[in-house]
Amino acid sequence: MGTESRGALAERLRGAWQGRVSGCMLGKAVELYSMRQGREALGDYLERADALPLRDYIPLIEDAPDSVFAGACRGKFSASAADDDINYSVLALEMLEKHGRGLRTEDVARAWLNRLPAGQTFTAERAAYRTLLAEGAEWFAGGAAPGFDLALCSDNPYNDWIGAQIRADLYGWVTPGDPELAARLARAERNRRQGCEPHARQGPRARGRHPSRRDHERQPHGVVDPAVCRLEAPLRVVLGSHRASGPVPR
Repeated sequence: MGTESRGALAERLRGAWQGRVSGCMLGKAVELYSMRQGREALGDYLERADALPLRDYIPLIEDAPDSVFAGACRGKFSASAADDDINYSVLALEMLEKHGRGLRTEDVARAWLNRLPAGQTFTAERAAYRTLLAEGAEWFAGGAAPGFDLALCSDNPYNDWIGAQIRADLYGWVTPGDPELAARLARAERNRRQGCEPHARQGPRARGRHPSRRDHERQPHGVVDPAVCRLEAPLRVVLGSHRASGPVPR
């Protein structure tokens, strides 16, 4: 890879990190508020804050509800606040630095137990963590065998949610030009029982492809396979529209 290509890749990686962190902070201000009060209440808040259409971080109004996180509001922070979504990106980087291309689901599970506080997990990840603690062998975190089928960790009501896509981003960032490797690394973040869930298989696979595709490989058809996904019908609509419109512009 030439110097120019390395420079372009470094810029894209920097943009990936900046996009992840800034996007996280943008939504973090009203994440709990919108979950608890709903979309209409969120719209009302943004109108009162004179923040529609949204073009910056969300302002903190004088009578803001307690569930609005002031530390992520416009003008109220100078660095990113701690967040579970950012934690997963950093943890993924640590795991790759330690295990490289040989990363396995067992390595991910041990890293969670050793590096990820249970209080910083939610929904699908919290349910998986509970299963790890309840079913895992006593010394699994220290290197012993799991003592149970890790696929049980995905057997929870939230395995359709977006967590696997969030956790998988970094595997695409660090594998430029090799979407298959990105997908294989991302699959270590899920397990067999999630194999045909769009959240767990198609999400990481498509995420792994997008940031790592070669310039001349701008077609997603060989990466997202609608036949193994419950979202087959909408995926076929999207792919059909993509074919009709031609390659993505550079």
